Amino acid sequence: MSELAVTHIGGEIDTAWNYRTEFLNYGTLYTQFFCPFCDIPLFGCNIDTNEEIVRSPHFKYYSKIPHLNGCNGTPIFSNAELNKKPKSKFQPMTMSSYPEALVPRKAPKIVNTAVQGIPISPPSLEEIEIKRKNIGNRGRNTPSSSLLKPFIDARISVIQDGYQKFPDPAYETKRWNWIKSVWANMPLLLEDQTNYEDAFMRPQYINFYRRRIYNAQGKVSLDGENFLITGKAYITKEQKDINVRLFIDTAQFNDNSPQAHKNIIQILQQQMETEAEIKWYAYGHAELNSNKDFHLKINCLDHLYLKV
Repeated sequence: MSELAVTHIGGEIDTAWNYRTEFLNYGTLYTQFFCPFCDIPLFGCNIDTNEEIVRSPHFKYYSKIPHLNGCNGTPIFSNAELNKKPKSKFQPMTMSSYPEALVPRKAPKIVNTAVQGIPISPPSLEEIEIKRKNIGNRGRNTPSSSLLKPFIDARISVIQDGYQKFPDPAYETKRWNWIKSVWANMPLLLEDQTNYEDAFMRPQYINFYRRRIYNAQGKVSLDGENFLITGKAYITKEQKDINVRLFIDTAQFNDNSPQAHKNIIQILQQQMETEAEIKWYAYGHAELNSNKDFHLKINCLDHLYLKV
């Protein structure tokens, strides 16, 4: 299992998480993947699916064509610091890698649809080692995404790990302490360096100084040409409900918007025709009024995920 691949031999190396984000953004499908070191064909797992995933996207070799000449599909790091990964006794059990940075959306790639065969003469052991060391010397490819969905999938995967580790209902407190400890040891770069525990918040408790990923649920309506999702949240300490309003500015949406944005608009339009509430996640700078009512406005649809 490896995290790196190219779509044609000699092409630009990219991570499985980036290929997945490319698919979620634009619906991009690649007919082939290759090992960037020994050139064997690979197949992608958990990349071209819109479903929730609990295992990391990755690449595998076909059973009859294993890696060649000492290659295992990974870089060689001459310096341990170049491959510095999060280390803690609290780590996800199922998702071996997870996105660690929210990044700006990239332009869609040009897909080469020509079918490429396996080279008659594969790279030598020396050539493969040089390639692996050259990539390793660049440092670790930090998994990232421009969309919220991969981060939410990673977070939910840890919850499932918790139920697997502590299946007995009697250990619910221990289970959630473990889940939160894992989240706290999963680094996440937003506008600041934080983690999966601190980055996700509910409307009852906001960060006044930093943008965070909030989640709630509510009903969809129109506000002029924009959308509004309104709901309620309960503050236990004060024993009262607060209003929760998510304002979605669609000014940047047009016919050339990526597929992910079109899917969001379609879901919002469909939800307007029902009385059902929809669960949402949104990244932004939240505000509270004097009654502690929650308000969040977003104008980038990359930073909105609707769970239906």
